Amino acid sequence: MLLSYPLCALAVSVEHVYGCELHVVWACRWKDQLRHDPSLKQRYDAVFVPRPLDPRNDALRGGRTEPFKLHHVCAPDEEILCIDIVSLYPYVMKVNPFPVGNPRVLTREVLLEPPTSPLPWTTPCCRMPSQKMKPKWE
Repeated sequence: MLLSYPLCALAVSVEHVYGCELHVVWACRWKDQLRHDPSLKQRYDAVFVPRPLDPRNDALRGGRTEPFKLHHVCAPDEEILCIDIVSLYPYVMKVNPFPVGNPRVLTREVLLEPPTSPLPWTTPCCRMPSQKMKPKWE
């Protein structure tokens, strides 16, 4: 108690310098007031005080984790999700199609041949530039 009283007196003097009204109550008396005054207890319980962060449970954990945005306020139609991609790897390898065998080099001639097996990730196409575009050298 001898050590905590000077610290409390310092806090009181700092609060008076800034013009705040401060009521100092020791913890034992505060707990007694909460026990004996139900209206005070109700007001005290209504105040939301966030708990301190627990680095073991609240931080990113696991292997390849990185926060790309440290703070985001969600819109009413948004939701923040955390997906562990590394843990999804075995599931994706089992469920999704995966190329098997040696890779085939896709050259122009190979792509112009009629396909013998469907390649869902490639589409032969020809992109023509717009007629409105002017070359930079003109």
